[in-house]
Amino acid sequence: MPGGALTANTQMMRDNNILDKFPQVIDAMGEVVEKVDMEHQLHQFLNFIGNRFFQM
Repeated sequence: MPGGALTANTQMMRDNNILDKFPQVIDAMGEVVEKVDMEHQLHQFLNFIGNRFFQM
């Protein structure tokens, strides 16, 4: 989890009696980061293509 989000998220999990699921959340973070990175790369690629197209 991002540094600033750790405390708030664990407190919300504790308050909702689901803190025991914390290890599963951390395990899923890798997939989340990977998907966000792929979306970011796609956005960069589309910007690159768009810039090339409109320079013609």
